[in-house]
Amino acid sequence: MNTANIWKEKVRKCSAFLIFLSLWLMAPAVWAAHEVNIGDITADVELGKLTKWTDNLVVRWKTPTMGTDILNGYLYKWNESSASLNETDGLFADFSATGYGEVGAAVDPPNVVKDKADLTNLDSGNVLYLHVITSYLDVANGTGARVSADTVYGPFLIDNKAPVGTVRIVDGAGNDIATTSGTTLNLQFSAAKDPATMYLSETGNKPATGAPYSTEAVWALSDTTPGLKTISAWFEDSVGNLSQIATDSVTLLSSISISPNTATLDLAAGATQVFRVEGTDAAYTWTIIDAVPEKPGDTVAQITVGGTATNSVTVQGLAKGTFKLQAVPSSGTGDTLTSGTITVAQSTRTNTITLATGWNWVSFNTLPAAAARSFSAFFGSNEVLVQQVKTQTASATNTGSAWLGDASLMDRISQGAMFKIKVSNGFTLTVTGTPIEASTPVTLNNGWTWIAFLPNTDMSWDNAVAGVMSKLVQIKSQTQSKTNTGSSFIGDLSTMFPGKGYVIKTNAVGSLIYPNQ
Repeated sequence: MNTANIWKEKVRKCSAFLIFLSLWLMAPAVWAAHEVNIGDITADVELGKLTKWTDNLVVRWKTPTMGTDILNGYLYKWNESSASLNETDGLFADFSATGYGEVGAAVDPPNVVKDKADLTNLDSGNVLYLHVITSYLDVANGTGARVSADTVYGPFLIDNKAPVGTVRIVDGAGNDIATTSGTTLNLQFSAAKDPATMYLSETGNKPATGAPYSTEAVWALSDTTPGLKTISAWFEDSVGNLSQIATDSVTLLSSISISPNTATLDLAAGATQVFRVEGTDAAYTWTIIDAVPEKPGDTVAQITVGGTATNSVTVQGLAKGTFKLQAVPSSGTGDTLTSGTITVAQSTRTNTITLATGWNWVSFNTLPAAAARSFSAFFGSNEVLVQQVKTQTASATNTGSAWLGDASLMDRISQGAMFKIKVSNGFTLTVTGTPIEASTPVTLNNGWTWIAFLPNTDMSWDNAVAGVMSKLVQIKSQTQSKTNTGSSFIGDLSTMFPGKGYVIKTNAVGSLIYPNQ
């Protein structure tokens, strides 16, 4: 090919490219027609930066160049996704505007306002994106009403939620305490919603300067006068959201005091506690004062070890209620010490009873929940081994496929009844529930009565039934007995035990009330 032809070919190709380029420039681009330029969008809040923002959020943009086309307005939607909602330019008729907000064509500059009420509950885990779509009339090509692809603007990282936290005053093992003799307190903190700073005070006033958030701290009391001390804590996140005040209190004791100063004695766990005078080895005379029984007439507690010229005592709770301990110096000089309120309470109790093959005389001082008193719930997987259950006035028999008789038999536990239970093979029966007070009256007939033994510890037979001794004719366990001859009692029954059942014969009606243990 000669040189002239080569140049002709180049000119031809160049002309074709220029014609294509001019057509492309004049034709509306279907993939980006009149989209809002992301570089033309501004907002009150910096994108991608965690920000506390409690005012309306305003986003503004410049109107895109429309050429001969006519701007109808904008459609917008807020969500948490950066993914496009409308990927390409298209006919308005094919577009669903449901869920979109609108901005009119006359609004200048175009803008969207996110109401501050919608931002109130946003925290560091939330993101916001604004999707803006241009709605226009395609005049250039005569295709009618159209919408552009959406421009996605974000993320907005708005955090308006303050941390929520707690402060606890604890001992060295992390247990909550109500009293202390030390002036240095161990504190533990728990806070959600990204705490960054914490402020501590013993006056109730938030200090100006905080410390980096930690789950533990040591606080030296500035006021070391004995009495109630309250530690206040506030938690702040990285953008300035401040929590409500959290508090915990402890009573600072004098350097010489009864320890523990307060306690709860659980009757279900033996209800014993050793108390001592801390800060000195001096001897004291101890007494129980200000006793308030839950049931009038009950003795709430007793000192079982020590009490006179001792630095410590062992106290046993006897009945539900409250009391205090007082310690008077045996030397006659020095301050009289008084404890805080000590509570005697009753938690759930578990009876564990060994059943032998055949008949068993048993009783319970624990009442299971109503739903746990059906035979299937009461005996559990061992129900198949239970053949028959009897009280003095009712019975039920297990046929293997159903129970025949009184289905509410186990409700009689609350009445202080003894049960006779026959099993085909021995097993251990475990019953958990609300403890039955040992002092609950058990109604006695004139004649024989099947009775439960309600105390939770062994007791001599004569101490157990002392209240009805004048009426007593005979008392039996499954294997032993005691009989009134008129001048004395004969027989081999010496001790009554929790979990065992007894029958008692009296010559008159009455009520058996077991003594406090």
